Amino acid sequence: IRDFIEYHKKSNGRYGNISFGNYLRYILNNIEKFKQATDNKCFLRCVCIDPYLTDNLDYSVDLISLMQNRIDEIKKVLELLKQLNNPDLDDLISKLTKIQNDFDIRLETEQKEEQLRKEQEEARKNTKITVWGIVIAVLVFLVIIGICSSGS
Repeated sequence: IRDFIEYHKKSNGRYGNISFGNYLRYILNNIEKFKQATDNKCFLRCVCIDPYLTDNLDYSVDLISLMQNRIDEIKKVLELLKQLNNPDLDDLISKLTKIQNDFDIRLETEQKEEQLRKEQEEARKNTKITVWGIVIAVLVFLVIIGICSSGS
């Protein structure tokens, strides 16, 4: 438990929440601590509570890529935890599965919104091209009329 608590220590010496990515990395790097069903019930209780104390999403410019990475990390952690066949891990597995499902929904929503933004941008481009095409055609037509009328 002390190691897990120390993992929450910030560079300034104070303790605080860790990012969800760091939480998943902690589990991956310490998977051996999750094997024994009897010795670590208190440790598992701390770890099970922790996903709700982390920042579920580290916001950045590329939100879709980040969420996909988180989903991949969660899947990897879940796979390893399930292989341990430790009944004390059922609560943690359940919580991580719920978080994974939430990420899946958020990722799907973000992808739909991104696709809609791209389609709207493409429509604006096409409208701009069409308007410039009409303006150029009208100018060419006026030049031709001007040339024809000056020649008469």
